[in-house]
Amino acid sequence: MAPHLPPALGDDPDRLMLQDEMCAHLGGISVRTLRYWTANGTAPPSIRIGKHLRYRVGDYRAWLATRARDDARPAGTPAPAAAGTAA
Repeated sequence: MAPHLPPALGDDPDRLMLQDEMCAHLGGISVRTLRYWTANGTAPPSIRIGKHLRYRVGDYRAWLATRARDDARPAGTPAPAAAGTAA
């Protein structure tokens, strides 16, 4: 059974935090993959609360948008240089 999202908490997505199971489910990946990505810095920013990791909804959405832009680039095309860096 898929996990359920709690009701929206106003207009501030940073007030709502997701567990790794929910992030993995929404992203269509395994929890193990999400934890691996978190350990190597590929996953969205997380917050440790005690022994648990949580992800802010706003951070997760921004991370997904970045991933979607990266996936839209043709294969072999390098990512654009960050603003303020030399090409």
